[in-house]
Amino acid sequence: MIFEDMKPKKVEAIKKFLADKKVLVVDEKKTTRTTLKKIFTEFGVKVQHIFIADNNSDAVEIINDLKIDIVFADYQVGNEEGIDLLSTHMAIFPNRQRAIFTLISGPNSIASSSLILDTEADDYIAEPFTSKSISESFLKILERKITSSPFLNAYHKTKELIYLNEFETARKIIEPLKQGNNHLDEVYYLEGKIFLAEENTQEAIKLFEMALQENESHYLSLKTLAEEYSKLKKWKDAYTHTIKMLNHYPINPANLPELIRLSIANQQYEDLVKYAEFFSKLEVQSPCIKTNIAASLVICSRYFLKNKERDKGVKTLLEAVKHSSGKLAILEKIILLLIEFEEVKLAYDILNQFDSVHGENPSYRNLEIQIDYCNRDIQSVLKKGIPLAESGVANIDVYEVVILSSIKAQRKANSIMHLIDKAIAKFPESSKHFQSMYKE
Repeated sequence: MIFEDMKPKKVEAIKKFLADKKVLVVDEKKTTRTTLKKIFTEFGVKVQHIFIADNNSDAVEIINDLKIDIVFADYQVGNEEGIDLLSTHMAIFPNRQRAIFTLISGPNSIASSSLILDTEADDYIAEPFTSKSISESFLKILERKITSSPFLNAYHKTKELIYLNEFETARKIIEPLKQGNNHLDEVYYLEGKIFLAEENTQEAIKLFEMALQENESHYLSLKTLAEEYSKLKKWKDAYTHTIKMLNHYPINPANLPELIRLSIANQQYEDLVKYAEFFSKLEVQSPCIKTNIAASLVICSRYFLKNKERDKGVKTLLEAVKHSSGKLAILEKIILLLIEFEEVKLAYDILNQFDSVHGENPSYRNLEIQIDYCNRDIQSVLKKGIPLAESGVANIDVYEVVILSSIKAQRKANSIMHLIDKAIAKFPESSKHFQSMYKE
């Protein structure tokens, strides 16, 4: 069935390719292991050449000991990632022309497809899958692997030599390839990789740019240029190449923090909203990146609010709340920004949502007191703020509003001076400011 309607010559080439190949399936799920094992035998892989592992540690040992040619690894293996096995496989087969590494994707197929672009992995199979879809995917990989030409042979050999740091030998293979008119994007990219490995960044950048002149969407050249321009702090150039890359290829969720930093460096705040929308659609969301998204939306909101786009700014801040996971450090930035731009009622409503979570935290109480002061609720400021000031856990802003509220409430001079002394003891660098607030 697999080879039905296929030319006999191609069938023979595939069977020859697989004749002595050893296969490793790395997956915790028994059903997946059974399905893959059956498919590999149908393709002609010997049963005794198919091995199983349900964790990365065993997989590494099997790959090294048995020189496994073909690896099918689950995207998530226990607490580890299947892609981590690629480095072990690369060390055994630095020339990828005769080796295969495939990921079995979890819910975030976007992340898996990006890994194919960023690494030497050959393909990913998105769940849910069928025996037919796996067979078709494997067949496409095999068709690529059995395809041979002088250029492909030279290309794979050059990549192997670069991996092994044999740069002069790699150059000897590259030089004649530059004389032709085909695949010059790949040729210039590989030569650029050699210069980059030799820490000749300027020459490397020239070659990556030459690769883009041949093929404006050459992924690895765009990606590497964005990375190198970032290292050189050439933010505009890094951003330009990043946007070109995103125009042609999917976002790798793992790269979101770097994309956010670049957009902020170039004051492209609208990007941050788009990244948040993209992240919201992911089935599996990294808590770390989620926090990063929330923090970036606060920066974005400040930009909108400063530029009198109030509705847009408030809407973006509400999105930041959703992505904050209730983290107090982010909520604090959101509340203080709302106070700064006189959205006091909204600040109070947001803070009130998290009272059951953070109500006993002094930082939370500090925010509450600052909101009370904005609402001119002097009695609440004093009732809540004096205990915090006395215990020394009030922040500098709360010390200030408690002192000002005490003056407005005409409290006794010695009580006010006592608060000032407390404030100075905690914030000695602001002693002149506190001393100037009240004269007996």
